[in-house]
Amino acid sequence: MKYSMSPIPARPGCANGSPVVRFVTLIALAATAILPAIHAAPPLQVVSVNSTLYYESHEVIPRTIEYTLSGATVNLKEKLPDGTIVATDGVTKVRVLLPVGYESGTNYPVVYLLHGFNSNYRAWSNMNHGNDVNDTLETNTRAANIVFVMPDGGGLEGGFYSNWYQSPDGLMHDWETYHIKQLIPWVEANFKVNKTRAGRAIAGLSMGGFGCTTYASRHPDLFAGVFPISGAVNNVPLAAAGLLDLMPENWREVNPMLGIDVNSIWGPFVEQEVRYRGRNPVDLIDNLRPLTVWVRTGLGVPGGTAPGDDDPLTILLEAGVGVLNEAYDINLDHQNVPHTYTVNPQGTHTGYHFLQSFKLALPVMQQTFAANVGTPAGFNYRSIEPSFTIFDWQFSATRDVVEFLYLSAVSRDGLKLKGSGTVAVTTAPIYTPGSSHWVLAPGQLGIDVWPNWPRADSEGRLHFNVKLGDSHTLQQYTPAQSLIEAASLDYWKDANVQIW
Repeated sequence: MKYSMSPIPARPGCANGSPVVRFVTLIALAATAILPAIHAAPPLQVVSVNSTLYYESHEVIPRTIEYTLSGATVNLKEKLPDGTIVATDGVTKVRVLLPVGYESGTNYPVVYLLHGFNSNYRAWSNMNHGNDVNDTLETNTRAANIVFVMPDGGGLEGGFYSNWYQSPDGLMHDWETYHIKQLIPWVEANFKVNKTRAGRAIAGLSMGGFGCTTYASRHPDLFAGVFPISGAVNNVPLAAAGLLDLMPENWREVNPMLGIDVNSIWGPFVEQEVRYRGRNPVDLIDNLRPLTVWVRTGLGVPGGTAPGDDDPLTILLEAGVGVLNEAYDINLDHQNVPHTYTVNPQGTHTGYHFLQSFKLALPVMQQTFAANVGTPAGFNYRSIEPSFTIFDWQFSATRDVVEFLYLSAVSRDGLKLKGSGTVAVTTAPIYTPGSSHWVLAPGQLGIDVWPNWPRADSEGRLHFNVKLGDSHTLQQYTPAQSLIEAASLDYWKDANVQIW
């Protein structure tokens, strides 16, 4: 079946929600100045639409449309046929795989599929077609009734689905802003999809496995499930790549992976470890508690008979990510986060194995959407962002350093906070407008909460502030900070705030 589509017009009535009136607006001066922001961004615009796509064998890819978009907060680097590398100016591409009978349906769930390193938006469409034309993403999703969205992710240089710490080439590298603040709104304005958390899931392979888990961990209120496949689920080992700066430049030409510029993505590790951990799935596991978490990996054990299993590089790569995923599973168990973890010992880092894993994930995705999850009654969350919104609660921290704010047991009855400085809290709209409530942290020395008797605003939100002692003066995870923390039992202030 061939689909021929023109650009889909934006639906009316999709403007951003009305701004929330805060009781106090607090700005994290030093942290805000140096932390890459996840901020609002201009809407994407359709430049062109290609409704007839082809595999390398020149067969048409059914149900798949390719959009060229402008206005993205990223600049892609593309290699031309003559080997020249050029950068786009906020122009990117995305493929959308529509369900069979899309025109007659509505409210479809969406799965965002993120590609790996040294790849691009075409990867998922083309996966395994060279091995078996009847075993591809398209052939395996004909009964799925799901919209699959496949965006660019900076594969040529390793965008790692992060807003970069610095831009050595002066180009935009705000990948998280692009995917979270631009792409998702564009999809929901232009396709007949479910626009709630219950209708979104995210999956990825290799570097995209890092991408899907970091996005789901940092934005658990956006997704119902996360499905990493052979994912690089821990970015801390990549810090070793920073040592390559001390080696001859031609060493990087041995393999494209040696060109990953981790210092630009997250900063020099010794100075900026907190930025790595602020986007590291292993450090953000507790944030995933409200989601379906499904993880699969190979281990690269030699001797497999599938296509590509005799390639030493694919064996080595899968062995490496296998170690990361084994540790990730142990950490998920340790923190009692429900999840599914499966292993194919002889799986290697190839499209064949990625697709077989996806086929196992697909029914779990469908079960996740059928559950129609809503907002949890309570949640835990941690973030290094100075200001953020999570499950419609808003937090803004005034402090002088980059560090985590730890939240737990957040519910209509109160919450626990751990950090330093002052945090302005705006609750979700869960109270009767105009009602007054006691907000206290009784019997906790060094903790101050005000006002103690706030009145819910017209939306049913309470606004109050929590003082967690003086701001720390040393960035988290630096050697000096670690020494001071070890010497002081009261270094991190904990506040148990109760709401009546």
